[in-house]
Parts: sequence; structure tokens; C-alpha cells
Amino acid sequence: MIEHYNQNYTKDEIDAILKVIKNCIKNNNYTIEINKNRKENIQFIQEYNLNDNKRKIILLGIETVDFCHSLQNTNIGYEYETLYVFCIQRILFNIYGEEESVDIYI
Repeated sequence: MIEHYNQNYTKDEIDAILKVIKNCIKNNNYTIEINKNRKENIQFIQEYNLNDNKRKIILLGIETVDFCHSLQNTNIGYEYETLYVFCIQRILFNIYGEEESVDIYI
């Protein structure tokens, strides 16, 4: 594990973080970066034909047990931000209509 990854959180702390995250999602106060620096997001969305509603449902499905770690943002101008990483597993259909079990890192 990279030394900058922090997993030292209680269940209650993760629950509180998720409550804030889910309130933002419910109020459409979030973005999924889709730009030249986030090609993996674009490819993932296209590969599984994820419209805005499907993406929102996935995000609202994040649970406490999906928490992986946090880390400090290293992008210039955003060093004050703490990033929380979750990994959820979902069954999705790819562009060929084939069902796949997919790990989604958020």
C-alpha cells in the first residue's frame, strides 16, 4: 500500500462522508470528468452505454463497505482536497449486450 493512502477511518466516519456524497448526487451537485485527461471515464461510459441516469444510480449505490482509501490530491491548486476512493462491483451490459461483472473505481 502506498504510504499516502489512508484507510484509518471508522465505519461511522465513512457513513458520514457517504451521506455528504449522496446528498450532493441527489441534488445533482456533482460532475464526472469527461475530458482529454479522463479518457478512461469516456471509454468506460461508452463501453457500457451509461447515460446520466445510469451513472447516477451507480453512484447512489456506493456503500460503506466499498471504501478503499483516501489520499491528498496532488494536482496543483487542489492540494487541500482529500480524495475518497471507493470500488463497487456491478453487473453491466457492454455495447455488445454481453453481461459483465465490473469493478468500478469512484
